[in-house]
Amino acid sequence: MLDILFALLQTASLDETAAAFAKGDAGAREELQKAGMTAILPLRKVRAQAPDAVDPLIFELKTRVEDRPTKEILDALEAKHSMDLGPVNFAVVLDELSNHFPLTFDPALFRTHWNKNATIKLKDRPRRECLDSMCRQLGIDYGFFYGTVLIAEPARLWPTAAPVVRVAPLTAEESAQAEKLIKRLGADDFQEREEAQAALKKLGKGTLPLLEKAAQGEDLERRARCTALVHALTEPPTPATFHRSAAARQKLAGADDDLRKRLFADMVSFKVSDIVLDGAMRLMLQPREVPFQLSPSAQTVRLTLDAQNHTAWALVNIATHCCGHDFMIENGKLVIDTREAIERRLAAGR
Repeated sequence: MLDILFALLQTASLDETAAAFAKGDAGAREELQKAGMTAILPLRKVRAQAPDAVDPLIFELKTRVEDRPTKEILDALEAKHSMDLGPVNFAVVLDELSNHFPLTFDPALFRTHWNKNATIKLKDRPRRECLDSMCRQLGIDYGFFYGTVLIAEPARLWPTAAPVVRVAPLTAEESAQAEKLIKRLGADDFQEREEAQAALKKLGKGTLPLLEKAAQGEDLERRARCTALVHALTEPPTPATFHRSAAARQKLAGADDDLRKRLFADMVSFKVSDIVLDGAMRLMLQPREVPFQLSPSAQTVRLTLDAQNHTAWALVNIATHCCGHDFMIENGKLVIDTREAIERRLAAGR
């Protein structure tokens, strides 16, 4: 019966498509390319199975972001380089590589990775391989954002896709099968519980009324698994921390467009330690006479940032996004608020 239920899935999930690609299914490549950045996390999961196939595809997907990396950055990454380091601090590798192309990192790494070490011993290899080696050793990744190469934890760089879920209502036969599977969620055998849960997920959203009812039952194991299934079948896609800013998506003219161009042109070196976002933005923008408006929420999140010789555009994006904020340009000034608030304002202005 489980084999029949598994066949009900109409479209493979990205995890399944990535697994098929790693096993040599050439047809899976096109689906992963269509998925774009949302395919990167699933591909990372199967990298060890076929690194020679997976690594080039991940890099291709990274370069196809809306704000594509410049030719200068791509050329610098492909240029041959030798490194004989290690074990050395993350900051040492960063300093070596940033001499050749704009490279910075998520401020959150100050807390999680700053004192971790990596060993890189590569001779006459593309600089990209040096960067990849460090990232793999430290469990981090990099992407092309805001005109720079940004290092961060993978989940903060890459969005997850909405789960692929069957939405068709259950037939009478399927409802009866679902009822039996729900009972098996409380079975003594762990594997039986796992198989029943997987089969119910394949049946899709038609099971929700049954799952929601069973989630109120007395069996603790069954309740927990039904609750987890309800969440899995209804959860939205998870956005990445770093993303294309609202300001980059605006159609600007006049003074607003001039301000955006200025942010791209101004080069900034900026260092602050554990201060509120409000204070960091004032220290960065006021000396440059950049008009701005900060919401009260910018006083409730804190920021540590150390970046040398990056555009003001890149640093405003990184500083706001790493704190769950975003910005737009309105009436000749930067407007900085929570990501949700900026999205509402952007939508209202269309």
